[in-house]
Amino acid sequence: MYQLHVPKMHCGGCAGRVTRAVAGVDPSALVKADLATREISVETTAELSEIREALDRIGYPAAG
Repeated sequence: MYQLHVPKMHCGGCAGRVTRAVAGVDPSALVKADLATREISVETTAELSEIREALDRIGYPAAG
């Protein structure tokens, strides 16, 4: 499981875009977004670099 900080994620729409980006890499990934902390937890078989690249492409760079 990966825990990532996504500073630009501040609303439900943002969380939806982030979740869809992760699903584009791994359709079976489980994503939980916490808007208060602007963090996501991702259970996936994909590599962290793939997840981060997908988030970068949609304008939501992640740290962690």
